[in-house]
Amino acid sequence: ANLRRIARPGSSLFLVSDFRGAWEETAREQLFELGKHTEITAIACSDPLEADLPRAGSYAVTDGVSRSELDTGDAALRRRFAEQRERRQATIAADFLKLGIPLLRADTGTAPFSLLSRYYGDQRR
Repeated sequence: ANLRRIARPGSSLFLVSDFRGAWEETAREQLFELGKHTEITAIACSDPLEADLPRAGSYAVTDGVSRSELDTGDAALRRRFAEQRERRQATIAADFLKLGIPLLRADTGTAPFSLLSRYYGDQRR
């Protein structure tokens, strides 16, 4: 909503995010409205360490208030984690495709310039 207020019509915007929450209806509506008057390129950032659960074991996890145990050796949990991640990525990709917003995928091990030069071409020649 803040970006919609400050982005001038015809602007080129690069949204760099992990897009957590982007599949929620409010976020989808904001992107739709923003895309009507601006040119958006979405860059979905991820950390390979977050792609999978840690190796099988029992881990203590906390939200700063409560504490619980996470058993990453549970095959059903690992499957649900992977399926949820795939659903989120598919939903985001489908939404951006409907809106005509290019979606680039980047991870923390990739140099940002190399990603953009692959997509837009090396203009330094």
